[in-house]
Amino acid sequence: MCPICDKLFEQANYITIDYKTGNVIYDTNIEDEKSLQYLHDCTVPYDYIDCERRHYLKWHNEAFYEKHSHMAKE
Repeated sequence: MCPICDKLFEQANYITIDYKTGNVIYDTNIEDEKSLQYLHDCTVPYDYIDCERRHYLKWHNEAFYEKHSHMAKE
């Protein structure tokens, strides 16, 4: 993960990765940020999401949606 994405991912503040599909999910408040347009339609290969990562990402997804209650879960 690049340093910018890592910072956005930390503490589920701006992005998360769907633990079922590998799709990058980002806070809609940063949707129009031009410097982050490359995140649109990004996906982490499913093979990379092993059991341990999937468990962590599930927790991360839940934390993300708690912080961003204005967003509907995918």
